[in-house]
Amino acid sequence: MKQKKYLPMGDRVVILRDQASNTTESGLFLAADPSKIPPLTEGTVVVIGDDPVIRVKVGDRVAFEPNVGREVQHLGQAAVVIQFMDIIAVVEHA
Repeated sequence: MKQKKYLPMGDRVVILRDQASNTTESGLFLAADPSKIPPLTEGTVVVIGDDPVIRVKVGDRVAFEPNVGREVQHLGQAAVVIQFMDIIAVVEHA
């Protein structure tokens, strides 16, 4: 089967989501706590749309809410297409 490559329109971006870990280093399963606000999702920008308002570039690590966008398979990898305004921050590790 052919792989799909998504080329977002306007102010949308394609992001490869980081895989969330629900286990500890020793292998214990971590159950979700329904009373806590879910943490932000992080990922890497792989394609950006053509809107000049977009202020991220390919390769940037970004943070966004876990429930935004549309899940897609971009070149065989799990990705999400979201609007630029749904990106909360560019992530830099100090």
